[in-house]
Amino acid sequence: MPEKKEKNLQELVRYIFYQDVPLSVFPYEIEICYENERPFLMATPEKAVCDKLCTVKPIGSRKHLQQLLFDDLRTDQDAFSKPDFSALRELCPLYKSTTLTTLSKLTGTWQSDDSSL
Repeated sequence: MPEKKEKNLQELVRYIFYQDVPLSVFPYEIEICYENERPFLMATPEKAVCDKLCTVKPIGSRKHLQQLLFDDLRTDQDAFSKPDFSALRELCPLYKSTTLTTLSKLTGTWQSDDSSL
């Protein structure tokens, strides 16, 4: 497997972070966005979470995953309360990651409860 590369670029108005993700998941849940008539690719919120979680130490506990998401990574619980569950169900297995398997189970619990967190 190729070495993971990370790049940080400081632009005039914003900070951009690039990180390699598994090639097999790259084309999924990507949107073409425009700024100043220039196109760029951006991951959907669901894919961005998956991309980040595939880089952390494996987490098999739902409790520990919630702690990582909301305490350590400071994910906004309101913003994360209504993810696209079908996108997450499709994405999580593609990463072949223990943490994303746990996320898939956790979001399944949220969806079956018909509640967010």
